[in-house]
Amino acid sequence: MAVVFDAASSATNSLVTLTYSHTVTTAANRLLIVTMHESDSQVAIVSATYAGVAMTALLAQNTSTVARTELWYLIAPATGANDVVVVYADIFGHSSGAASFSGVNQTTPIGNTNTNSGQATVISTVIASVVGNMVYDALGSHSNVTFTPGAGQTERFDINGDNGSDSAGSTEPGAASVTMSWSDIVAGKFWAQVLVDIIAALPTVSRQIQRGLGSRYI
Repeated sequence: MAVVFDAASSATNSLVTLTYSHTVTTAANRLLIVTMHESDSQVAIVSATYAGVAMTALLAQNTSTVARTELWYLIAPATGANDVVVVYADIFGHSSGAASFSGVNQTTPIGNTNTNSGQATVISTVIASVVGNMVYDALGSHSNVTFTPGAGQTERFDINGDNGSDSAGSTEPGAASVTMSWSDIVAGKFWAQVLVDIIAALPTVSRQIQRGLGSRYI
């Protein structure tokens, strides 16, 4: 079995609460990932929910005092259109992107992780994965930044956020080593990137029925 991308959505504002709708597939073994970027790296997310269910914080990366990217997730999110609600601790510029997947391991949905940050105009970050998994990354930067994903990546959202809270996210099929890269970042602008390896669900275990000298699998 392999992880399958479902849908993405994004939104931005400079309020304490950012609310936007995201529609999740009815396919089996679902996972929802929400990333948040703040243009004030000293302020963390207070909470994140989908359809009223609390999400779990996993990764956060700061750079300087002007860029922070966080990643939260939810196993088996509700299907259909529901609200993502992110509560921030301040009223700086915020942006957020949601991405849902199916075919994900429901016991251990996320394996390897990595983060990166800096001011380079080209980003290149490596993460270990395997065939059948899927790598997801998101990054945020400040002040009117343009993002161009690298070869092999599929951009899932790209938003010029409120008050310089620009962010983007992408996926790439799993392999032994996956590089998530971005270019065309404005010189001198700080950015923060987070990456995760999404683990595929295990195939259904067959059971063996012994019949005489032979065997049969169902």
